[in-house]
Amino acid sequence: YADRLIIDVDDNPCDVERTAARTSRTWRNRMYHRYRAAIVEKVVEKIQHASRFTYYTNPQQAIYANSAYLPNIPFYEYDLPLCNYAETKKRLLFVGNMSYGPNTKGVDRFVESVFPQIREQIADVELHLVGGCNQQAYLDKWSKIEGVQYMGFVDDLQQEYLQAQVVVVPIYGGAGTNIKVLEAMQMRRPCVTTPYGMRGFSEYFADGKEILIAENETTFAEKVVHLLNNEMKNHTIATNAYSAMTAHFSRKAFNKIVEHTFKSLCSAHS
Repeated sequence: YADRLIIDVDDNPCDVERTAARTSRTWRNRMYHRYRAAIVEKVVEKIQHASRFTYYTNPQQAIYANSAYLPNIPFYEYDLPLCNYAETKKRLLFVGNMSYGPNTKGVDRFVESVFPQIREQIADVELHLVGGCNQQAYLDKWSKIEGVQYMGFVDDLQQEYLQAQVVVVPIYGGAGTNIKVLEAMQMRRPCVTTPYGMRGFSEYFADGKEILIAENETTFAEKVVHLLNNEMKNHTIATNAYSAMTAHFSRKAFNKIVEHTFKSLCSAHS
């Protein structure tokens, strides 16, 4: 049934192996994952050419004639107001599955290298970590850092966004695209991320307009501090991001791509 098969690829396994190769500490592990990446890429190409059509969440991966870009879109559609500085604390928010390696390692790097720099300038800043985590060693480590609070799963995610002034997405590896970036935008909260966290979004969002991109830990801290101390900048970034996100990553935009694909496939088949 391969000629009738439509595949939706969220996390391309090639990217997973390439990330492992890039972040491995030993030469042997780096070579091992590079070898696996080459094998996986050939398998992916074979499946791609055999199937009828494939969707990719990253536009840079939709390079085949029988493929297209189909973005992840935010699940929630809350209509949150812009952050009210008079009623909120200096709070940062991370939302994600912290049992997933790239999320865990990214949060740990942020907590260890970025958050202390922020606290040097804003002593009462808080960081809420929302999402599951089965890595007890990391939880024990983070619990010892003043200002960091692991929330786990929460009953009302909307309230976490309402009480946050800035969303951080410290991602340095992984595959696919980071829907947590889009969710922050949908919630009208400015987001600071890394160049890797922007993969698949560069065509739609610009640094300093809809999002802030940090090249290193020091820049990450500086950009977070700037948003925490500047309500107007906070609101400008959040407003611009919300407009761009709803234009390109809404359910309407998603449905339009799917409808176009199926009409084209049915037309070609007939």
